[in-house]
Amino acid sequence: MDLAEMLEVSPEYLKRIESPNDDKKTCSLTLLYKLSLIFNKKLDDFLVDDQK
Repeated sequence: MDLAEMLEVSPEYLKRIESPNDDKKTCSLTLLYKLSLIFNKKLDDFLVDDQK
């Protein structure tokens, strides 16, 4: 709930984009940017598929 509030999205939306079973995951670059600031990560870190 706290993260959703910081990102200004609903908790349901955040659950959906976090879910490994949801093939329709989408989020804006703005949301990715906010996540990068919150978690002190580079944007590239969110775009790499580490399931290799």
